[in-house]
Amino acid sequence: MQTYRSARRVAGVMALGLAVAACGSAKANTAAQSPATTTTKAKVPASHAAGSHDMAGMAGHHHNDSKITYAELSPTTKAQVDTVIKWASKYKTAADAKKDGWSKATKSLYGIGSHWLHGGVAGFASFGSTPDMTTPNVLLFDGEGDDAKLAGVSWIMNSPTDPVGFSGPDDHWHRHSSVCFVASEGVVISEGDAEGSPINLSHAGCVRNKGVMFPISNLTMMHLWIGTGYMNGPLFAHDNAKLLDGYRPNENPKA
Repeated sequence: MQTYRSARRVAGVMALGLAVAACGSAKANTAAQSPATTTTKAKVPASHAAGSHDMAGMAGHHHNDSKITYAELSPTTKAQVDTVIKWASKYKTAADAKKDGWSKATKSLYGIGSHWLHGGVAGFASFGSTPDMTTPNVLLFDGEGDDAKLAGVSWIMNSPTDPVGFSGPDDHWHRHSSVCFVASEGVVISEGDAEGSPINLSHAGCVRNKGVMFPISNLTMMHLWIGTGYMNGPLFAHDNAKLLDGYRPNENPKA
């Protein structure tokens, strides 16, 4: 069993190494971005954009977030989201996802929960550049155990710019410059170089947590909060206000 776990961790390191290599090819497109977490505003109507989170407990975690709710979606976008809700209904818990070949790739992080991918962390090496908006490639759960409930879904694309997502201007893509991967745990434990974020670790903090910092500025992602009990707030927000009990790496003594 130990040999199997070690092999999986090595595979995860190799996968993130491939992501780093992919990032190198995108440097020319991302050099102008700041090292902190970045988001784009092009598809966000002014009435639904904000300079930073205004939900309680999120001060300092900066994203230009869409504030649109499910009720405010255009009929076309709502129909597309309903298709995803139907698709995701089979994954009520993490145990359901595990039975279908998904594995945990991150800790259950503050605001965004645990990310599950096909292949776990190794799945970071297999992202395409064109999303299938009917089939997310990431599941978001509200904890780390098999009983964790589905909070939402996500798309992660190997693209340094916003892919074409849902119809209309309502959805919202974002990027992170790096993540901290801990091979001994086989999961990502934080963002990196995102000053002010509750889930940020510096390179030094990542090393103190026995992790390795990997650049992922070549990846662009979107969250969609469609889990039962998680749809009451902004649908495409980076964070969900019901996930504020998640892991904050800077509360770890080693951070």
